[in-house]
Amino acid sequence: MKVQILTLCISALLLSACGGGGGSSSTESTSPSPSPENPQQPTPPKPNTTLQQWHLIDLEDRPTASSWLREFELYRNVLSFSDGKFYTLEDGDSMYFTADAVYQVNDLPKAKYGYEYGSGAITDEAMTIRLRSTLGKEKLELTNYVKKIDISGNDLLPRLQPELNWQLNHLSLDELQRTISVQDLNTLQALQKLKFPQGSVCLQKQASANNQAYIVVDIEPKQEQQGFLDYAKQYGTDPNILKFTYMNSISYINKDNRNWGYTEYQNRYYWSEYNEKGIEYSVADDLEQKRQQVQQLDLSAAEKAARLARIDHIAEGCTYYNKTAADYIFTHVNY
Repeated sequence: MKVQILTLCISALLLSACGGGGGSSSTESTSPSPSPENPQQPTPPKPNTTLQQWHLIDLEDRPTASSWLREFELYRNVLSFSDGKFYTLEDGDSMYFTADAVYQVNDLPKAKYGYEYGSGAITDEAMTIRLRSTLGKEKLELTNYVKKIDISGNDLLPRLQPELNWQLNHLSLDELQRTISVQDLNTLQALQKLKFPQGSVCLQKQASANNQAYIVVDIEPKQEQQGFLDYAKQYGTDPNILKFTYMNSISYINKDNRNWGYTEYQNRYYWSEYNEKGIEYSVADDLEQKRQQVQQLDLSAAEKAARLARIDHIAEGCTYYNKTAADYIFTHVNY
């Protein structure tokens, strides 16, 4: 979840001590630019002089280790923008490489509002952060474009977990009832009766973007050397394998596999992901792709209509909440 805060927290965290001087920053191959329709991009926000806080909340579910039943957990993080700085309650677990800088997002300095990621600013339309570089020029900016919504009096579950709410309303079309306990089913159906109190506001994510291409690596310890060596062998013969040399790092990226790959830096090997400059993700484009997929399925007219309504339902979900809404969620959602 942490890697997503910046990319959530600003694409789903948003989104060190690196010795030595500068390094090579050549790109030996480039991936094609993404082609989503760009949303309207507001002017980058100016630094906030007063504190603004938003709560990133998600009702997550996953299979349990001991059975086929799913278990639920309420995730919460607080994003704080104050005096031109950006903070969250969680330390990072990733490293970013661009052609001219390295950003090591872990072991961050801790302050009053949490871990300081760098500079940041927020408006009703966008939140932007510029990570603090540990080597090279500090230029990388990550932005989430958002829509501010008054959700006072709105049903809680369609905003918090619209997919789950749809499943509860269409048990005959979904396997939900077979994958959760009777107790969880009763609890979730009770949540459908809750409504947000007056003063509740949320930010709905619309898109995420950046101002320059970058590679992000997961620095949690894993054995990735073999994957790196396999891609290195394929480079030059497989046109889908791209090679990047950013700031003394070497990355092999598979453009046919979500731009995922492997990176070597200072004799360590990491799983990594390449992001082209510009729009990284558009909610509208993602939902439209899902609609097209449903249209191609061989379904009855009634079921196709229900599944298209499911996609529209998903579009109503929120990403960040103000304190009034967040406190209500944590008081009444007991997971």
